[in-house]
Amino acid sequence: MTVPIALYLNLENTLIPRTTFPKLMSNGKEGYSAALRTMDSRISLVAPAKDWAMLTIANPELIDFLNRRGINILPTLFSHVLPDLFPETIKMQFTLASTTLKKLFEKISWHGIIPENAVSSIVVNQATEHWESVVLSIGHNNSRGLHTGHYQLTGAADSAIPIQIIANAPARLRYMQMYREKAGVSAVLESMEGSELVNSCLFDFERPWSNVIYYPHSGKGSARLDIWKQFHRRLASKSVLPWGFQDGPSRANLFLDTAELSLWKNNESHWLIDIQRDAVTQCLGRGDYFELASLVASSCMPPRVLTRFMQDDSFPSTQGGKVGVVDLVGDVSKVKEVLLLCKNISQKRRVDYGVEFLPKGERLYLELLHKTLLWYDQYIL
Repeated sequence: MTVPIALYLNLENTLIPRTTFPKLMSNGKEGYSAALRTMDSRISLVAPAKDWAMLTIANPELIDFLNRRGINILPTLFSHVLPDLFPETIKMQFTLASTTLKKLFEKISWHGIIPENAVSSIVVNQATEHWESVVLSIGHNNSRGLHTGHYQLTGAADSAIPIQIIANAPARLRYMQMYREKAGVSAVLESMEGSELVNSCLFDFERPWSNVIYYPHSGKGSARLDIWKQFHRRLASKSVLPWGFQDGPSRANLFLDTAELSLWKNNESHWLIDIQRDAVTQCLGRGDYFELASLVASSCMPPRVLTRFMQDDSFPSTQGGKVGVVDLVGDVSKVKEVLLLCKNISQKRRVDYGVEFLPKGERLYLELLHKTLLWYDQYIL
């Protein structure tokens, strides 16, 4: 093994129903704590800064543990927002994210990752102020025809920042198949071997929870931390490189007009994006609770989930020889959550997390979100 590895942790991920949120934040055997304590310490973690702040409030022991183990943190934006959809928020996204990481963590490598790899030259001016380089993973839908390598990402002006383009898709596919018991740990490790440039790996942190099996007659199974632990035990015998950026004699300039947004911006999602943009536009520049909340509202739910509600997004899987079904249908209440946030922001009042039409887990999430925004008022702004 010679490649850098990072896990992307996103509390807003649509594949985890919000009803599981209290369990994820706990120190229980299926919570994030259990996963982090058994994770290979050479793996880097990346999460929206707002999510790190939420973890700090909900379970500060996790942040202390990551610092004690010397876990490397990679930066991303304040929230899981796509810069090309909400360019109004870019400056605040970078500023809040960098300030938060410096306050919480001791070991940071400033090689930034934009959510969903939605990288375009629109981020250059702000990225150069906060990051050393940008990492872009190209997938199977590489419609822009990008090639792996080291470049200079240029902006509309003269500014530029180093960018490393990696091909993460083959290893990520095997990693997902491992949790569905369609591939073994060996197959994942083999797919990660080889050139650092091609096979640097960026995986989704939430895979053990998004692949929970539902059995026909006995309810829900447990998070697949059994597979998680197998993977990390085997990884311990391999060498893992740290994240970095290779210097070269010269690097070609690369200008990316727009990010790939087809999975996010479509006929089913434009109305929700417009509502979120209105909330952002009304509150941007206030420098208070509403500005932060508007950034959150602009990123709470990937719009593509709207196209999945009526689709059969599930597949058979087994655990211990027992056959069941994994259901990846997004959490419908997230739409209500986004609309609720935007409504409260537009009316310049705090988010009411006690509304009855949201599930208990959703209300708990909004309560923690409110505490997080107050935390920013006290420690960051």
